[in-house]
Amino acid sequence: MTVLAADVGGTSIRAARIDEEGRILDRRSGPTPQDPREGVALLRRFWEELGWGAGRAMVIAGGISATTGEITQSPNLRRWEGLRPGPELECQVHNDANGAALGEIWKGALRGKRSALLVTLGTGVGGGLVLDGKLWTGRDGSAGEIGHTAVFPEGPECGCGARGCLEIYASATAVARAAGAADAEAAAVAARRGDARSVAAFAQAGRALGIAFANVANLLNVEAFCLGGGMAAALDLLLPSMCAELDARAFRLARKGLAIVPAALGNDAGLLGAAWAALQV
Repeated sequence: MTVLAADVGGTSIRAARIDEEGRILDRRSGPTPQDPREGVALLRRFWEELGWGAGRAMVIAGGISATTGEITQSPNLRRWEGLRPGPELECQVHNDANGAALGEIWKGALRGKRSALLVTLGTGVGGGLVLDGKLWTGRDGSAGEIGHTAVFPEGPECGCGARGCLEIYASATAVARAAGAADAEAAAVAARRGDARSVAAFAQAGRALGIAFANVANLLNVEAFCLGGGMAAALDLLLPSMCAELDARAFRLARKGLAIVPAALGNDAGLLGAAWAALQV
C-alpha cells in the first residue's frame, strides 16, 4: 500500500509517494508560494503527478486547530493563516514538527522512546512532543510550540509578536544572520574554522536551547531531546553551551540520563510522519 505525503515549510514544499515500509518511491519539490491558493494548486499538481495513494496527509509550519483544521498561526507563512487545506486537498493536516516527531518515532532516532521532544531548527523553531509513547498535541492541537517560549524575555520582537522567543536565537535563519553567513551550513563551516562571530552565534543558540530544554526537562522529565532541521548537523557546535545551561538549570534527576540526539531522517522526517499518519486511517 502507498500513500501521498507533503511537507510545507517556510521556504519549500515537498511531496512524495511512500509505501507502508517507509520507502520513498517518488518525490516532487518547489519553492513555497506566499499566496496560499498558489500553494494549494502546487500541492494538488505534485500529488497528481505522483499518482494514486490509499491516503493523503500533509504537515505545515504553523498551528493547526484540532477541531477545524484551520491554520491558526504561522509566523513564517502569515498569508496562509485562516486556510483549511484539508477539505480542499482531501487530506489530513498536521503541524510540521509534530509530523517530524512521528517520522522519528516510526523510522528514526526516537524509536523505542516513551517520552521525548523533537525540535526542528530550520526557517523557524518547531517542536513535537511525545508523552507515554504517543504524540501529545494538547487541548486544541497547539502543544509543542517550544520555538515561541521566551528564553530572554526582554529580547527582540519575534515574528509571532512576542519578545525573546527561542526562535529568534536558535533557528537556522537566526544563526546565519548572527554569524553574517549565507545560511546555517556556511555558518557552521566558518565556526569550525574558528571564525569568532560564527562561534558566538552557535554559542548563543546553544544557550537559548539549553534554557528552554531545562524548563521542559524539569516540567516533563522526558527521556530525550532530538534536534532536526537545517542545524542538526551542527549539534557539536551547540552542545557545549546547551549542556552548560542544562547542567546549571535542570534538576539533577531530570538531567541524569537525558539524551540529546540528532534526528536521523533529515529533511524527510516530516514526509515520513505525514505518511505514517495517512497509513493509520
